Amino acid sequence: GRPRKLNSIDEQYISSLIDHRPTIYLDEIQDALLSARWIHVSIPTLFRALQRLGLTRKVVDARAFERDEAMRHHYLLEIARIAPRPDMLVFIDETARNQRTSQRKYGRA
Repeated sequence: GRPRKLNSIDEQYISSLIDHRPTIYLDEIQDALLSARWIHVSIPTLFRALQRLGLTRKVVDARAFERDEAMRHHYLLEIARIAPRPDMLVFIDETARNQRTSQRKYGRA
């Protein structure tokens, strides 16, 4: 068959990129390969390389480092005092958000 465009050194470079930035996007890997290794590959080629490396896409579990369990418990007690029935609460969610800002939802591992 046709030889692969990415050799083992290129794949090691990709793996190290993901080790340092698990939420990196495929197009960002593509740009990094071009600037550091002078290799241009398509997004599908990168995707196949990640599959060969066993790096799958996973949902990132984002938790605050500052999370304090005692304060969290106090907050839940206060909410229960203010609204004793769950149907009394109204939650408003962000319906639009640029995925390239703040936190990214997916990462690779």
